[in-house]
Order: sequence, then structure tokens, then C-alpha cells
Amino acid sequence: MRIIQNKITLLIVITTLVSAILVTGIIVQTRVAHRIVSETQAVSESNALRLTFEVNARQHDKLLKNLAGTDGLSPRVLLANNDPEQFRQLFETYPISFIVVTDSALIPIATFPKASAGILRALPTDPEAFRKFRSDGLITRYHEWINDTLTRIAVIDIPWYPGISGDPASGLLFAGFPVSADELSYQIQGNAKLMREPLALPLTQTISEGKVITQLPLFGWRNIPVASLWLEKPSEILNSLNDYRKYFIWFLVICATVFVLFITVYLKRYYMWPLRMFTLAIKFNDPGYLKMVRYRDKDLASLQQMVMNVFSHERLLNDMIRRRNSENLNAFHAAILSQISDAVYATDHKGIITYWNKAAETIYAVNEQDAIGKIADELIRSRWDDPHDEARQQELFYTDGFMKGSISQELPNGTCIRVDAGITRLLDCNGNLLGQLYVARQTEARPVI
Repeated sequence: MRIIQNKITLLIVITTLVSAILVTGIIVQTRVAHRIVSETQAVSESNALRLTFEVNARQHDKLLKNLAGTDGLSPRVLLANNDPEQFRQLFETYPISFIVVTDSALIPIATFPKASAGILRALPTDPEAFRKFRSDGLITRYHEWINDTLTRIAVIDIPWYPGISGDPASGLLFAGFPVSADELSYQIQGNAKLMREPLALPLTQTISEGKVITQLPLFGWRNIPVASLWLEKPSEILNSLNDYRKYFIWFLVICATVFVLFITVYLKRYYMWPLRMFTLAIKFNDPGYLKMVRYRDKDLASLQQMVMNVFSHERLLNDMIRRRNSENLNAFHAAILSQISDAVYATDHKGIITYWNKAAETIYAVNEQDAIGKIADELIRSRWDDPHDEARQQELFYTDGFMKGSISQELPNGTCIRVDAGITRLLDCNGNLLGQLYVARQTEARPVI
């Protein structure tokens, strides 16, 4: 019984471990799905930030093109008349921090407003390197820090003489536009900030508190990052996903706990307690139980098998009922055969006697206990009176499975009797030989010569 109790305890432990593994696997899968959605959301927000940044830059590019068409900004006119006051209204109307006009060698010709050290440091100093950096388009953009303000600087070619666009001699127009983190925060409905030192972090990074952080590096004219634009934005999708994930994990934990408790209570109620009753019966020498064990009661064996295998109740009960019905039917048939006066005995496919009725005991003078398990042809030697009849009956036996006739039989005590015998071949549902059934009626007895 202790072995069975240990097996039930082991079953409970295994069930608990399997439930824990399943819950852990589902939690890991949901975390992976959460990570994928977070990264997708971060990429989407990063693209939105890039698009907003690009839209603002395109508006500034349009303004720069209009400035490039102004005759007063051509290098030739500025060399003749450099009056900063003529552009005061331009600075008051548009978000421009400075305008610088240089020749092709990047030497400043005019600066509006008055040139400062911060503005001059923002201009490129290597004409050859800047020529390689410039894009194939009409306008080139880069970023530089002027004092504590990050400035987007747009560059466009302007003709040296006003109104002459095909002149090979040309200058460069630099226009600075301040980058405002507050304006970006308002446009994208998030928290944007500018960082002077660019960090070597991935382009997108997601945090688990329902917020998305995206990073956009900003490059200078040497094609080196000079700043980073960071966006921190609450995500309704991530908040909803976090809530769903928490509820789902709690649901799984509760379901697994309830399942383990149910298995534990069920096994204790229907198996552990009966086993304790069995143990107590053995301990106090219950006569009824000990008698069942001593005589190997089949119902008790089925009950023990059912306890050993907790998931086969219906099959075991059906087997028990079927066996009881079969045993009752066999007992009924045996009672009928025991009442007839003809000798009836049966053998298996090897010729070993498996059944021996009362009339057989009387006719052959052999008890049932002595006959069961013996080979029929060795216990009772038979011969046909007519050899021709024997051959014909043998042929019928192999074709039809039945033969009958008058034969002489020598008993174990040496006497010889004459009987009318009928022999039937017993087959199973697949046609395989099970054994033979003998029915004999004594007709005459005579001593052996």
C-alpha cells in the first residue's frame, strides 16, 4: 500500500511540475509576443519622428530657395553694399537664426546678424571635404551646436551676379534654423529632448512601462553624429498589452492552482483514504479482508488494479462485469453438463484435458482432479472397430470438424469399454484451433485380451 501511496504522491508532483512548465512556457511566449509588438511600435514611432523632422526641414528648404532667389543676397551685391538692416524684417518673419554668404572657398562674405564665434565655428572649414559631403540634390543639410542651441544648417548655391544662374562663379548660402524640442514634443504628442552627446544605442528601444523610446542621430558636416534626438511617448497599445498579459498570467496561475488542488483532493478522497482502510484492515487482522486476500478474490484484485491505475475505472468495471457474466454462464453450462449421463470432456489444441464431467468420472473411473492436465490420448487409448469407417470419419473430421462412430477405449485400470463417441473440433472466431470436445456413451464393456 505504501508503494501505491508513493505513486499517487508522485503523480501529484508530476502534475504540478507539468502545470508549472506549461504556465511558464505560455508566459515566455506572451513575453516574446509583447517584445515583438513593442519593437514594431517603436519602429513605427521612430518613423513618425523621422517624418515629422523631415517635414519641418522641407519647409525650411522652401524658405531657403526663396532666399536664394533674392538679388540682395548675391555675393556681388553684398560686396558692394553689406547692410545687415535690410534683412531685419526677414529675421522677424521667419524662424532663422543666421544667414551667411560665402564664396566657393567657404570664405564668409556677409553674415546676418553680426558674425559671432559660435556661427563661424558652425561653418565648414575644409572646402574639399565639404564638397564630398554635399548631396547630389539642390540643398544640403547638417546639424551643429551654436552655444547651447542645436541648429539645422541648410546650404544652397547662389549665383555670383544677380539674375545669372549659369555663371560658373557662384557662392554658397548658409541658413541656420534652430531645432526646438518643445515644438517636436507638441507635434508628435510625446516628450522630445535633445542630447549633446550622441549615445551608441540601438535606433529603437522599448521599455516595459507602456512607453516607447526612439532615438534619431543627427549628423554634422563631417558625417559624424553631433547630437541625438530622443522621443519618449506613451503607447496605448503597449499599456493594453501589458494589462492583458498580467490578467492572462494570473488566469493561468489560478487555473493551474485549481487543477492541482482538484487532482490532490480527488486522489486523496477516492484513493488515499481507501488505501488507509486497507492498511488498517491488515493491521487489525480483518477476517473478511484477510480471507479475500488468502483466496485471491478477483473483485479485490480488480479493485487493487483500479487503485493502481486511476484513469481506467470504466474499463476495469466493464471487465469485472463481463468476467462475472462469463463466469456465471460457464458455471451454468458446467451445471448442465454435470447432469447428463454421457461422458463429456474437452481438450485444448495440444490435447490436454481441460474439462471432465461427472459422467466421465463414472465411465472412465478417473476423478476430475486426476484427469485435468493429462493428455487425453495417453489417459484413454482409443481404436476404431472398422478401419474403413475410421478413414472416412477422419476425412469428415478435417472437412466438417465433426466425426462419430463406435470405438473401443482402454481405461487406465486396464479394462476396455465400447462407446459411441462424437468428437467436435472447437475453433475461435478467426478459425484457429482451440481444442476438441468429446461426448461418449458406453455401450458394452469387456476385458482386455
